[in-house]
Amino acid sequence: MTLIYQDRQLTKKPNKWIAALLGFFLSPMGLLYVGKPLLALLVLLAGFMLNFYGQFYASESLDFFVSIFLWCFFGFISVYAYNKALKFENKRPWYSKWNGQIGIFLIFIIPIIILRVFYIEFFHIPAASMSPSINMGDHIMVVKKGCGNYKLFGIQIHKSERTESCEIERGNVIVFEFPNDKSISYIKRVVAVSNDKVSYHKNILTINGTIVENKFISEQKRESIYEEQLGDTGYQIMQMSNRNHGDGDWIVPEGTFFVMGDNRDNSSDSRMWGFVPEQNVIGVLYHIFEK
Repeated sequence: MTLIYQDRQLTKKPNKWIAALLGFFLSPMGLLYVGKPLLALLVLLAGFMLNFYGQFYASESLDFFVSIFLWCFFGFISVYAYNKALKFENKRPWYSKWNGQIGIFLIFIIPIIILRVFYIEFFHIPAASMSPSINMGDHIMVVKKGCGNYKLFGIQIHKSERTESCEIERGNVIVFEFPNDKSISYIKRVVAVSNDKVSYHKNILTINGTIVENKFISEQKRESIYEEQLGDTGYQIMQMSNRNHGDGDWIVPEGTFFVMGDNRDNSSDSRMWGFVPEQNVIGVLYHIFEK
């Protein structure tokens, strides 16, 4: 009797509705459920590349068409999985059963979570305070390793001291928890580090008594673009004519950073609300995905 029961379990067809739902919402898992591992791998790679392109590179005019294509793509997989479940005749392989599905899902998802929490994170830029270097609508990737502030969807997973692997120098762009509301993430450029003396008057930035030189690049309407250099890092800043924003003098306390937006006259930064404690740093900019 036991052998007969086990044989029935092995030959029991996949549920057509489960196959359809998995095919639409978790396409690779739906294909594994109906015994198509190679196709599942191909769909996983294709879906990842399409989603990555739509998220980070497609222009706003193409976003709609990419989204429609993805919905049609997942719909097709759903119908395909439904039909395969109806016609399924072979013995069920281990990866098509619920315990195999859960195991495969965990094998893929756990490394992704670890990577997301401790190593890299992606952010969308909703404002223009970092223009022209980073513009509204761009996506960025930051490296979190060693920064010590590890969260997942806003939940603190681990907190530790910043290490040497999270080296932050003048000119680096960082993402950090806004000191006045840690639920908000800000992105700014570090212009001064601990014990530096900062002066900003009439659009002239001075660090420790040395003027940070900039070179005029172009002008459009009331906005002027300059090339600025801090240490080994060169970048562009934007200034608005006939506007003087955030003048003052500061001494950076130990364990903090002084940050500014590259859009100097349209940025809420350390000139307004103070210094960024190093424990607030989430990560350092690694790459910009320009829209």
